[in-house]
Amino acid sequence: MNLKSVTTLALAAFCPGSLFAAEQTPNADQLLRQMSSKLAAAQTFSFQATREIDASLLEGRDAPEKAKVSVIVQRPNKLAAVSRSNHGVRRIVADGNQLSLLDERTNHYSVVPMRTSIDGLVEQVDKRYGFTPPLAEFALSNPYKDFKRQAKTITYLGRGKTTAGFLGLFGVD
Repeated sequence: MNLKSVTTLALAAFCPGSLFAAEQTPNADQLLRQMSSKLAAAQTFSFQATREIDASLLEGRDAPEKAKVSVIVQRPNKLAAVSRSNHGVRRIVADGNQLSLLDERTNHYSVVPMRTSIDGLVEQVDKRYGFTPPLAEFALSNPYKDFKRQAKTITYLGRGKTTAGFLGLFGVD
């Protein structure tokens, strides 16, 4: 056995998935379907995200707007979201009968009758006001359909771990 063979054997023993990683790459579309199915099956869930809007899409701004967004969903028709940025705090609450919006910085609010599910709410907001609320696709009853419609490509980038838990410990793969 030569040195090259011993090195390859040692690498295979100590790094078993790395030599054949290309062959074992998961199907990204299948993973997206599985994640979407799990999300669609959840009756109540919450999530947090950081949203960034490009400055060119914001009138009169020369820097992107970043916001921390917290969302709570209770299917089929309840949703609450809070968006916090340097430009203030905005809240959205839908209870199946009406949609309430509040801009805390300007102290403006609006209440609109909307007797509908979350899917209907997103559709009506888009029709009436010309926009889809940020991250709304995560709350829809069929998130895969919307993710797939918006995606140019679907690619598997690898595994990661959440930073949940005490001091970032005990995260979930």
